[in-house]
Amino acid sequence: MRIIQLLILAVISISVCTQTNAATVRVLKTKAVHKADLNDVLPCNISLSGPIEKGDARKLRSAFNDGKFHSEGPYAKLCLDSRGGLYSEALVLAEFLLNNFVSTVVPDGAECYSACAIVFMAGLERQEEGGRGVARSLHVGGKLGFHAPFISLEQLPDARYGKQDVFKTYQAAVRGIQKLVKLGRGIGPDLKIVPKGLLGEMLAIDPDNFYVIDTVYRALRFEIDLFGYRPVRQISSRTLCNACRNFFSGRYGEDEDLMRSGFCKGTNSKPIKMRKGRELSFYFFGEGLSCIVKADAPYGGPLEWWILPELDSADVSHDDMRRQFRLLMNSDLYLDSKTKLQDLRKR
Repeated sequence: MRIIQLLILAVISISVCTQTNAATVRVLKTKAVHKADLNDVLPCNISLSGPIEKGDARKLRSAFNDGKFHSEGPYAKLCLDSRGGLYSEALVLAEFLLNNFVSTVVPDGAECYSACAIVFMAGLERQEEGGRGVARSLHVGGKLGFHAPFISLEQLPDARYGKQDVFKTYQAAVRGIQKLVKLGRGIGPDLKIVPKGLLGEMLAIDPDNFYVIDTVYRALRFEIDLFGYRPVRQISSRTLCNACRNFFSGRYGEDEDLMRSGFCKGTNSKPIKMRKGRELSFYFFGEGLSCIVKADAPYGGPLEWWILPELDSADVSHDDMRRQFRLLMNSDLYLDSKTKLQDLRKR
């Protein structure tokens, strides 16, 4: 029985840490500062740093109560800086964030790998009219990396393991992945806490490496907001083309080849004037997709750019074809998908 327990403990560890100290969780005193010119987010009011170990969810719950945060507001924003830890505890932390509308941030200079990355993906916010949406922000100077749970051989004694040992360990591994797949399922059917595309990337990475969110494409693909860069101020046909391409790839196909293509290179980079009713059309040859960007002021609001997708694919519902998508001035969609995050930081 002792051997089986050790095997199960090893297989649910997902860590690159060598320290044994548990994470530090604390409430932060912050001022509501917003640097609009750098596309920044509001400061965090709770932080978690260091290796994730058993009992850290209890610490977070205590800090949540001490800060007098609540699922109905005021809401908590959690800054993360951890190179990993215990997979099972990361799932408990993630469930707490989802149940209490805690948004997550990896700030400038911080690292969030492995188990920490799972916690990060559970960032959630309450939206208008009772809606819920993912709320996870990565500074372009932060590090975020994923891989699957693995067997930590350092925790195992040299011994012979029987069939029952191996079978129970395998079962524990399958249950661990199952919990990850089901994360947040009871909260909303449209929420992608751990998208299937990300899960596939995680399972394909060996324990010594990470699937790193290091490009605009990878952040957009998994609904991770970027901040810490100077947003696009001058809108051109090229930036609008970027928005169309990024929108389609992230929402309808997760087609990295389309994102990496030079489709928008031939478009004009000169600023264009926004006037009501102005439209630009972009066509993605071979993809069965076209995209119209229109300057409009619906509902009596200000004049803004909107995406009006036109889809030839039979796999897309009529409601999706009719839906309009507002483009904000600081939207990550305007960025070239191939851009490295570290290059954005230099701008």
